[in-house]
Amino acid sequence: MKSNLSLSIFLLLFFLQATSSHAQRYRTAEAYISDFEKNESYVIQSLTEYSSAIINDEKASRVQATLEDIYNRLGNINTIITKNGKGYLGDVSLRDAFLKMNSRTIMLLKNNTLKVTGYETEKNLSYPEIFSVFETRKSEIINYYSAIVDYTNAKRRFSKRNNLTQGRYFSKRNIFEYDAHQSLMFFKINVLDAKLCDLLSTTDDKNVIQCVSYLNQVCRESLILTDEYKNVNIDQSLNNANNDLITFLLAQNETLLPLYADYIQTLSDFNNTKEALQKNENDNVEKYNEKVRQLDMTKNKFTGSFAAIQNQKKELIDNWLKIKQNYLKKNL
Repeated sequence: MKSNLSLSIFLLLFFLQATSSHAQRYRTAEAYISDFEKNESYVIQSLTEYSSAIINDEKASRVQATLEDIYNRLGNINTIITKNGKGYLGDVSLRDAFLKMNSRTIMLLKNNTLKVTGYETEKNLSYPEIFSVFETRKSEIINYYSAIVDYTNAKRRFSKRNNLTQGRYFSKRNIFEYDAHQSLMFFKINVLDAKLCDLLSTTDDKNVIQCVSYLNQVCRESLILTDEYKNVNIDQSLNNANNDLITFLLAQNETLLPLYADYIQTLSDFNNTKEALQKNENDNVEKYNEKVRQLDMTKNKFTGSFAAIQNQKKELIDNWLKIKQNYLKKNL
């Protein structure tokens, strides 16, 4: 009886010691930071899934379904961490940095900041509104990747405080960030070019000249950025594709603007001649017919060049999207 009691006490003490030891191991700094790295992997997976949906040219409804799933997944992570995350020995710095980063991930996706196609809304805005959209997107990208840096630094400081030797970083951050800034360049020049193409079908020559000026300005600024990015990433395919498109748009503007100006001037001359003929039927009919021939010639020259340039541009844009797809597939 005494031996059975002693055995029972021994087994109970062993069980309590084992449980305590297991709980202690689970509550180590290594285990704590590993839990956050598991959640971090969900963030990386979400960005990858969204990028894949975009570059694979999936239907809008499917992309939206992917986004809804991502929102719910990342939102649930934040809810659980906010409710149950008490930190490690009172240290909540890592938790707070992750929550900030994850919240900005959700915001980045909800605001379509990484979207590079479809400009129907933006191209119809005023120029101040368009540039406000550009600045907002730029700020969101900068703030987001700043939050990732803050989170990475929080991991490193936590590791240092708790004598963890393993290096800590946010996997693929540089790839995502590089792609985001390249995509922003692509988005900006295409929004202004889409607006210009609409304007070129009108006789609003003052607005056309203004739009060309803004597009050239953004193109020149973007060329400076592509030159700077030559030293940022080993894989230069996306940077080169942007550079090619920007150079093409600058050449497009040099070609089309004079042709458009000639067409508008000839149209004005024709209308004046037509109006004079209507007021005085004895006015020179041959002069009117000459104006018709001149108008047809300048219009055909402009519209022919415009159509040819649009076809060439479509090839460059399609090529850019393929290069973006290959870049992400290769590097993620």
